[in-house]
Amino acid sequence: MSEDIRFRSTRAFVTMIVNRKEREYQLRRELIIDVSEQLFYERGYENVTLGDIARAADYTKKTLYSYITGKGELYLEVYCRGLEKRRIVIEEAMDNAETGLDKIKALGTAYFEFFEENPQMLLLVQYFDYRGIEYHKVEKEVVNKFININKEANIKHLEAFKRGIEDGSINPDIQPEIVYSQFIHCLRAITHNAIWSNKEQKTEAEKKRFAQEYFHYFLNFYLRGITTQSQKIVKFKYLPEAEEIEE
Repeated sequence: MSEDIRFRSTRAFVTMIVNRKEREYQLRRELIIDVSEQLFYERGYENVTLGDIARAADYTKKTLYSYITGKGELYLEVYCRGLEKRRIVIEEAMDNAETGLDKIKALGTAYFEFFEENPQMLLLVQYFDYRGIEYHKVEKEVVNKFININKEANIKHLEAFKRGIEDGSINPDIQPEIVYSQFIHCLRAITHNAIWSNKEQKTEAEKKRFAQEYFHYFLNFYLRGITTQSQKIVKFKYLPEAEEIEE
């Protein structure tokens, strides 16, 4: 065997070993994120320690640090998973709507329905809003992933407001960037109240109905405030069915 062939064979073997180790590293890291996600949703982020995660993943706490920088990085990885799922659900709903106003309605509805199906994920989001994460303690690659998912979603959502102004379904006097920012913050707060502040309702069916009517009352009210079109007024009554009255 010539020296050149021997060198190429050795290099290929080394590359194979390196690739295999990288795959193994990524699989183990994903397992740790999977375990963290389950524990965060079951117990709440603040009630889970790295020791809990290590035991559930069958690793030592010291071993965890071979794959992550700390609990904050695991939080952001789990957050990104939920954020990406939510982005896809919302964009699919918006793509099926015609006017800018319809797209905003689809955005709001899909946002609420996503968290209605994933209420524990909403609590994880609320933690971020009020407590935040120390980005300097998280790998830059993970932080950039979080930023890019948000940026991609924001561009899509903001386009709906601008399109609404262009197609005449939204009041042209609004400032899209400001109104969109306010809408997103209101969405989060109203969705949280609708889903988690309904303890007076006794059955799951009652809670679900309250949450839906409470949220859609807000969404209807908001849309009426930015549109140029006549909108129905939805009266929030919870029981019996909310009635609709032509304006």
